Amino acid sequence: MDNTIKLRILFVDDEPNILQGYKRMLRTMRHEWEMHFAENGQEALEKLLSVMHS
Repeated sequence: MDNTIKLRILFVDDEPNILQGYKRMLRTMRHEWEMHFAENGQEALEKLLSVMHS
């Protein structure tokens, strides 16, 4: 059993190409970080709420 804690990181940008760039650049960190991506503030808040209640 793995007892390590993954950091949860939310990236928010209204430019989809920027978010895609983050996803590509940070792909190697997916085993260490729980990454979420949102294109606007409303989507970011919804993702935060869903993560907090999971």
